[in-house]
Amino acid sequence: MGVNMRSASQKSDCCLLFSLWLGIIVSLVAIVLYVLLFDIDPPHLKPRQALENVAATMLYSSHSINIVVNGILMILHVSGKDVLNEPALVLCWSCWSLIHLLSLIVLIFLSYYSLLGHFTARLVLHLGTFLLVLVEAFLLQHLFRKE
Repeated sequence: MGVNMRSASQKSDCCLLFSLWLGIIVSLVAIVLYVLLFDIDPPHLKPRQALENVAATMLYSSHSINIVVNGILMILHVSGKDVLNEPALVLCWSCWSLIHLLSLIVLIFLSYYSLLGHFTARLVLHLGTFLLVLVEAFLLQHLFRKE
């Protein structure tokens, strides 16, 4: 294997690890910020509105699944499996990324209609998460097409 081929492979591995870690860290930070800052009910809104329950459930479940999917791909990659050349893994990851991005768009609209405070901060959280997940998706799609 030539020097150029080896450096291209190392660059590809580095980009893959970076994008997988990006997905995990973004989801962890989103969950922690939502729990600490936004998932607090004011006393006058008892019982909690269904809209807030749906938004919290979507956020927690979509980010948890994103952590699991990226973690599985990370474990497979570190164990020596070439995840970029496995069509089933690429298809599953691509479908999940699309679903995750759509759920983040729905969360942006749900935040707009929420009765809880901090609308601007919620919007920044969901838009920032959306953009970083989009960056991760573009990085991985670039790597998949390159292989």
